[in-house]
Amino acid sequence: MNAAGAPLLGSLNSTVAALLGSLIGGVIALLGALITNIVVLKTEKRRRESVTEAAYINALRENFSGVFAQFFIVVHAIEWITWYGDNDPDAIDKNSIKSYEDEVHSAYRTLLGAMTLTASLNLQAYEEMRPILKNLYALEARTGKALRNFVLRRSPSTIEELHVCKAETAKMLDTLPPELSRIMALAEHANKRQ
Repeated sequence: MNAAGAPLLGSLNSTVAALLGSLIGGVIALLGALITNIVVLKTEKRRRESVTEAAYINALRENFSGVFAQFFIVVHAIEWITWYGDNDPDAIDKNSIKSYEDEVHSAYRTLLGAMTLTASLNLQAYEEMRPILKNLYALEARTGKALRNFVLRRSPSTIEELHVCKAETAKMLDTLPPELSRIMALAEHANKRQ
């Protein structure tokens, strides 16, 4: 190598070093951007999942409030008509029974619709509510039979049948809120595990 070639080599080495530095800087910038985008995407995915879960929970709660309301409407109708058996038997006639039946029928339509929506949101919650509905149907059927018997023959035994139905209604009023709340909590937690 001659003296004239040395500065050229030095100049070439500094150019290569500058290019390598730029390349390394570019790779680091690219990796930084890639990592930032991955973090942003993961954060956005968690946010979307959170929004989806919140929407599901809100829909479930809204639906459950409809189910709760209709269960209570039917139970209250039974409680009210059987109250008359204890307190004012003469008020029970064909008109009051017809009014009771219309109210219960209307509430059942809405209740069954809300339960169908529950099944579409969470089948396990629906399955948990079925025994409650079955018990409500049984109580309402006994009440209807007691009312028909009462209209046919106003006797102490028919008044006692209404009294028994009223007592069962009081039990249902006590057990219904915690049972429905338990089912709601179960449905919410089941979604969080998925």
